[in-house]
Amino acid sequence: MARYVGAVLLVIHLTITAAAAQTVSSTTGAIDGRVTDNTNAVLPGVTVTVSGPAMMGTRIATTNEQGAYRLPAVPPGDYTVVFTLDGFAPLTRKEIRVDLGFTATLNVQMSVGAVEENVTVTGASPVVDAASTKITTTFDAPLLASLPSGSRDYWALLSETPALKLTRVDVGGSAAGSQSNYYAYGTTGQNRPMIEGINSTQGTERFGNYPDMGSFEQIAVNAAAHTAEMAVPGIQMIFISKSGGNTYHGSATAHYENERWQSFNIDDDQIARGITSGGGLGPRDVDRLHRFRDTSADLGGYIVKDRLWWYGAVRDLETEVRLPNFAIKPFVTRLTTYTGKATYTLSKNTKLVGYIERNTKHQPNRLDAFALGLTGIFTSEDASFDQWLYPRIYKGEVNTVVGDALFFEARAGQYGFDWPDTNYTAAPRYDLRAALRGPRKQSGVGRVAHPRARHPPQPGARIGELLQEWLARRSQLQDRLGDFPRYDRPDRANRIFCGRRPDSSQRQSARRVSAR
Repeated sequence: MARYVGAVLLVIHLTITAAAAQTVSSTTGAIDGRVTDNTNAVLPGVTVTVSGPAMMGTRIATTNEQGAYRLPAVPPGDYTVVFTLDGFAPLTRKEIRVDLGFTATLNVQMSVGAVEENVTVTGASPVVDAASTKITTTFDAPLLASLPSGSRDYWALLSETPALKLTRVDVGGSAAGSQSNYYAYGTTGQNRPMIEGINSTQGTERFGNYPDMGSFEQIAVNAAAHTAEMAVPGIQMIFISKSGGNTYHGSATAHYENERWQSFNIDDDQIARGITSGGGLGPRDVDRLHRFRDTSADLGGYIVKDRLWWYGAVRDLETEVRLPNFAIKPFVTRLTTYTGKATYTLSKNTKLVGYIERNTKHQPNRLDAFALGLTGIFTSEDASFDQWLYPRIYKGEVNTVVGDALFFEARAGQYGFDWPDTNYTAAPRYDLRAALRGPRKQSGVGRVAHPRARHPPQPGARIGELLQEWLARRSQLQDRLGDFPRYDRPDRANRIFCGRRPDSSQRQSARRVSAR
């Protein structure tokens, strides 16, 4: 415990950042702009009130002597913005969309008039972030829900993102639970997924878990042109979970498919040209699902309106795929994901957020990583091994707005996984050891933003990234070369720590494992 607390305290840093641009790990957006009258003269002292379903209560700002205002830390969602000033007709702007890391700029003109003369403008939400150069594609909850059936995962999302390339595209869930490499503009091995602001990268590029895509309110994929807080040049993804609200809301989905419901996309002409298969499967059957099932449900609401919100989600997925190099029986993958989030308003301008995500992946016949998808033919189930994977993410966050002049945010959390594998026989094989324990990445960030400043210095951003990388590599070395946990049963994570070091051959085998 002391080691964990020390690591978190070490990595937490204060970053004085430009308020006009959201940071790399930001879980919110912002609204800013300038208010003038009909003669284009600036209007100081205008009260700007923001409200919306994703916000607890309302947020208020006041324009300064230049007529400028800014509201940082605005959760993704649709908002109504009201401008009021004595002697001027109130102005209301509705359906203003704020996305992750996006600054919605609203420059408005107010007309002289009575209070009764309320001017309302619906729509016309800003679509260009004038304060950022990032190349970003944003997916909101309705768009995530429209992903093709069977492909509701991280890699399906990337396949819909411009400028990104995947080495394999999932078709109808046939590759669910199996990762694919991805890159943009030729940059490989430098990616960074951030779930609720927590770095969940496995190694330097891979996604470390299998989240429930239906549990997210919004996902932003940044392909290039990152801000200085992004330490690597690859793809950066920001995931923000759904939250509760002042009303109860929920949904449930179910997807099912079997091989009788599928057509064939390999015809006789293609077979005549030389398409073949192996392992006892005909050419027309090599790309077919034997069975697919995907069920999920979520529910959110409140305990105290505008004070304490909660949200929870569960997803259970199972696929059975015919593989030409494993014709013994269908290849099974089972994924179960639990997600929870709580939001508490400590005071008018201070909010506490907690988040947890727990995954379980089971492949009872996982194939050797160097044979899967190649020409190696498995003639016996005993040649495979029983894989269990347990990724975990935890987060705690506090953010507060101090008047119109200061915004503070602090976040700490952890990502890690346990990976026990069990052989079916004692026959010679390459040794993956009794279990692998992934590095626990301790994540922390602190941020102080001055809403009036446009380009202040940013000390600490790079230091924080270096500390996170150093902690991750230190943990990785310790887990691979030091004490390892052992599991007496793969379906029950009973941890029995052994007090011996692996020999050199085991170290080499462990280092070679990079894909799940």
